[in-house]
Amino acid sequence: MKNLFLLPLLLTSIYSNQLDCENANTTYDLMECKKIKITKAEAVLSKYFTEGKKRFSNDIKLISLMKESQKRWLSYRESECSAVNQIWIEGSIRGIMAGQCVLDMTKRRTHKIWETYLTYEDSTPAILKEPKLK
Repeated sequence: MKNLFLLPLLLTSIYSNQLDCENANTTYDLMECKKIKITKAEAVLSKYFTEGKKRFSNDIKLISLMKESQKRWLSYRESECSAVNQIWIEGSIRGIMAGQCVLDMTKRRTHKIWETYLTYEDSTPAILKEPKLK
């Protein structure tokens, strides 16, 4: 039941392809635009996480710890953004606020994965470019 409010955030609709997110002004359109942004951010997170695992593929213990960390982070994000949803439970903006929580946390997690697993201590270039937080 607690996952129900996040599930729509992860799905995009055919209608989303017709949206002008720069000029969205209805709650429904804003929510659809937020879904698109979340979907893109999660794809970037997945790419960065996969590259991090590739870099350390010879370290089975580290890969196991990375997977466990990601699993726990996803649980934390769900709890945190459920709390944000609860704050706004009385308003139609609750989905947008919870969606923004998911988006912000996903971008920060992607950056942390980049910083931890995809960069080097010396002048060697990072494996992937630094992800944007905004």
